[in-house]
Formats: sequence, structure tokens, C-alpha cells
Amino acid sequence: MTSIRHRLLLSLLAGLMVCTAIMIGFAYFNTTQELNVLFTDNLRRMAIVIEGQAFPNIHYKNDTPEIELEESYIIQIWGKDGVLNHTSTPEVSLPLQPNEGLSTTKIDGRKWQIYRLKAEDVGFVQIAQPKEIVSTMVGESASHTLIPLIILFIMLSVITWIAVGRSLSPLAALSRTIIGWDAAKMHPLTITNVPQEIKPIVGAF
Repeated sequence: MTSIRHRLLLSLLAGLMVCTAIMIGFAYFNTTQELNVLFTDNLRRMAIVIEGQAFPNIHYKNDTPEIELEESYIIQIWGKDGVLNHTSTPEVSLPLQPNEGLSTTKIDGRKWQIYRLKAEDVGFVQIAQPKEIVSTMVGESASHTLIPLIILFIMLSVITWIAVGRSLSPLAALSRTIIGWDAAKMHPLTITNVPQEIKPIVGAF
């Protein structure tokens, strides 16, 4: 038969594991959502920068943000007639996306995140980045959030193990006393610091 200690530990640790898993799930979801929004905004800002350089005559480009361009991005400039005028990576053929904003396209088995920006009536700007790069960066950032939760689970498990052991120590002491008790002498069974739950057992003895 499973001991009370083992049953109590399994129940508490199972509860801790479920609660920690839920916390990790929420933390991972929130982190990935926030980072995806951040990456989307970064693509949008880059598109605005490129738009200001490719179409300098657009009147509202006096306040373009500054951002550092990375080699992992593909930059495309399209004319208003849908003709590709410039691309930073000619070997990758990315079509002009049908909708404004962020979209995901699969080209030759590889997924790309693409942000399309319409430059008034003079053309389009597209900024693309491989989906796996975004996923890797999101995973790495999310892992930094998950590690403290895992450490917290380990610490709580150790504390639970110690607390259960100390809480059940009177039962262990009672067991040792009963094992060494001489029933022939018929003296009362005494044990110090008896918990309320086992006082009837001690009184019966």
C-alpha cells in the first residue's frame, strides 16, 4: 500500500506541475504575442525608411524613423504597375503581396514574413524575412521567460518535500514508539507534540 507521505507528495507535486505548466503556457503565449507584434512593427518601420529613400517626393516622409537594416531582410521596391524595380536579393523571387501589412508566404518550401507598404500612388515597398529566423528569435526570447518559472517549480518542489517530511515526522515518531512499546507492561502510550489528527489513535492505545 502506498504510504501517506508518498500519496501526499505525489498529489502536491502533481498540483505544482499543473500550475507551473499553466503559468509557462501563459508566459510563452504572451511573450510570443508581444514579440510578434514587435517584429511586425520593426518590419513596418523598415518599410517606412525604405519608402522615404525610394520615393523621396512623398510629402509625409519628413519624419521617417531611423533603423538599422540587417542582412537577413529582403528589400523590394515595386512600381505602381506591379513591376519589380529593385530587390536586395535577386536570387529569391518574392511576389508582390495582395494586401497591405503583414502576411506569410511560402516560396520553394521556405516560409517568409512579408510586410507590404503602399507608397501613396507611386509604388510599393516590401520587407521580407525568413520565418525561421523570427521563430528562432521568439523562441530564444521566450526561453528566458520560462527558465525562472522552471527554477521556481524546482524550488517549490524541494520546499514541498521538506514541509511534508516535517509535517509527517510525528507519525514516524509514533510508529517507532509503537514498534518499541512493551504491551505486556500495559503502561499508557505517550508521545510529545502529537498532532490533533492522531490524538484519538494515541488515546486508544
